[in-house]
Amino acid sequence: MSSLLRPLHIAVIDPGCRVPELDNFNRLVLGCPEVRFSYHLPALFGMSSLQFLVQKPDALIIFGSSASVYDRLPW
Repeated sequence: MSSLLRPLHIAVIDPGCRVPELDNFNRLVLGCPEVRFSYHLPALFGMSSLQFLVQKPDALIIFGSSASVYDRLPW
């Protein structure tokens, strides 16, 4: 990779309400060392970690959750 290009940044959003899916995130990071990942848990800690990113991510990965739109959760 050229030093002039910035690494690809992928934001991972984990909507887990009780247990974060860290195993899945760790597999992503180990499988793609040239990509910069950030990990966000909005259901547990709010949206601030996404709002304070210095640069917009190039892509998003949103993990699944046991939560449903019918749960009427605030996030």
